[in-house]
Amino acid sequence: MSKVPIVYTGMHRIKFSELDPYNHVSTGNYATFFADHRMEGLREYLGWDLKVLGTLPFMVWVRRMEIDYLRPGVAIKRLPSPRLCASSAGPTR
Repeated sequence: MSKVPIVYTGMHRIKFSELDPYNHVSTGNYATFFADHRMEGLREYLGWDLKVLGTLPFMVWVRRMEIDYLRPGVAIKRLPSPRLCASSAGPTR
């Protein structure tokens, strides 16, 4: 088994309801983003959609999730509307 991790990448359009009053993504949303993108990665890279997952002789559950915020100022890709972005650098003007 390879010791090199598989890295899945994906895009998520930030919704207004996911922002706090400073236009930062609310902390609790990161776990939801992870769960959604994990399922997208399984479907895209392995072909495991919900139907296939139901037929497997095993199931993988997330037992524990730990999120480390490594550095401030990292922005998630800006979208056409400047109000629809996630940034820890400060409010969008």
